[in-house]
Amino acid sequence: MSTPGLKKKSRRTREQCKISAARTAKMWKEVGDARSAYMVTITDLAEKYHISLEWMSKQFFLGGKLLKSSRKVSMFNAVVRREIAKCKENGILDGRKTLAIVSRELKESGEWKNLTQEEEDELMDDIQVESVSKASIKVYAKDVATEIAKTMGNIDPEIIGLEKRTGCNVFWGLTRNASNNNFGPQSYASDPVKNACLALFKLMPEQIVVNIDAYIVSGVKGVVRTSGARQTTLLKKEIRDMIRTNMEEILNTQGVSAAEMPQVAYHNHEWFIRAWGIELIGWTEGAITNPGEISSSVALRRLHNALKVGLCYWRELTDEELATRKEAHEQRIISGEEQPRATRSDKGKRKRGRPSPSISAKSKAIIQDEDSEDEDLTNRTSNNDSPTPPTPPSPAINNGASPLSARITDISNNNEDVPERSPALIEGPQRRPDLVEGTAGAMGPDNQIPSFLSIEGTTSTHQNGAFNIFQPWNTSTVMHGM
Repeated sequence: MSTPGLKKKSRRTREQCKISAARTAKMWKEVGDARSAYMVTITDLAEKYHISLEWMSKQFFLGGKLLKSSRKVSMFNAVVRREIAKCKENGILDGRKTLAIVSRELKESGEWKNLTQEEEDELMDDIQVESVSKASIKVYAKDVATEIAKTMGNIDPEIIGLEKRTGCNVFWGLTRNASNNNFGPQSYASDPVKNACLALFKLMPEQIVVNIDAYIVSGVKGVVRTSGARQTTLLKKEIRDMIRTNMEEILNTQGVSAAEMPQVAYHNHEWFIRAWGIELIGWTEGAITNPGEISSSVALRRLHNALKVGLCYWRELTDEELATRKEAHEQRIISGEEQPRATRSDKGKRKRGRPSPSISAKSKAIIQDEDSEDEDLTNRTSNNDSPTPPTPPSPAINNGASPLSARITDISNNNEDVPERSPALIEGPQRRPDLVEGTAGAMGPDNQIPSFLSIEGTTSTHQNGAFNIFQPWNTSTVMHGM
C-alpha cells in the first residue's frame, strides 16, 4: 500500500459555487417537469383504460424505497474493522479510499474465511466492547437541529411515497422538549386529515401541533398564550393585514405612493380590479367579502392558511387582460346585466351647509294660554246662576247628532231590548256621585238638559223626570215613555 501524506479538502471558489447552485436549480426544475409529465401520463392511462386515478397512481409509486436499515454486524465487517485499526496504528491511510482498498484486498485474498472459531469469537467480542466503550461526543444545540432537519428530510419523501402508494392518510408532529431548544415544531398532514381537523377541532393540524408544543414547554399558560381566547378576531385581523400588506407591495412596484394607496374593496372587487389593475387570486370562501363578515372559524382558518402559504395572493393584470375586463364590463352595462354606478344630480356644484333647525316648535295655529281657560271656566260657572242657560259648546257631530244620541235614537226606533240597567251608565254615578253632581250642576238643572244630551225628537222630560244620562235610568220605562 502506498503511504501518501494526508490531503486537505480544497475549498470551492465563488464561480464554482455559483455554477453548482445553477446546476442544482436546473436539476429541480427538470424534476418538477418530470413530475408534471408522469402525472399527465397517469391521468392519460387512467382515462384510456377506464381505471381510477388512485389505482393507477399506486402502480407508478410502487417502486419507492424505504429507509435503509443499519448494517448488520458480520464476520467480514469485523475483519475489515480490525484491518483499518491496524492501518491507523501504522499511519497508513489513504483517506476516503482506505475502506474501499481494504475491503477489496480482503475479498480478493479470502483470508477472512479461514479464521478459526476462537478468532471469530474474539473479533465479535472486540466489536461489542468497542460499541459499548465508545468515547462520548459532545452534542451542540445546532447539531440537534441539523440532525432533526436531516432526518425529517429523509422521512418526508418516504411518507409521501407511502401515502401515494397505499392511499393512506398521514399525520405526524414533532415538538420541543424545553424552551431552550433551537428548533421549532414541525408537522405533516394529508388533505383529508386537514379537513377533519378543521371540522372536529376548528384548528389546522399545524396549530394543533403548536398548541401541544406550547403545553409541553410552558403548560396551560403557554397554550392560552398561543391559542388566545378570541381566535376568530385575531384571524380576521391577520387576514386583513396580510391582504393589505400584499396589496401595498404590488402597488408600490407600480409607483403608487403611500398617500394615494387605496383601501381594499371587498364588496366591489370588480371595480377595484378595473381601477388599479390588480386582482386577488385564490380566495377560498366563494365570493370575495370582508373577513369581518365571515363567522365560521373553519372558513377563517382555511383562508388564513391559503394566504400564509401563498395560495391566495395579488396578481397584476396585463394591459390585454385589463382591457378585456373593461370591455366585458361595458358589454354587461349595455345588455342590462349590470347597472352603471349612479352619480349625484348636483355633481360639480358647490354645496351649501344645511340650515339650522327651527327653534319654534310645531303646534296648532292658535294656542290658548292658561289665563284664557280660567276666564272661560269663571264665565261659564257664573252664567249657571242666571235664569237663561248658556249655550253649550258644539260637540263633535256625526250627521247632526252625537254618537250617544244617535245610538239612543236607533234603540228607540228599532224597539231593541236593552238590559234593565246599563252597567256603563250606572257604574259611573255610583262610583263617583260627586263628579256626576258637579257636572250636572255645571250644566244646569235637570229640567234644562242641553239639547245635545237629549234624545232627538222627544221632550226633555217624561214621567220619571228629566231624561239625564248622568242619572240611573230604566231603559224599558224610557222606551215606553217615548
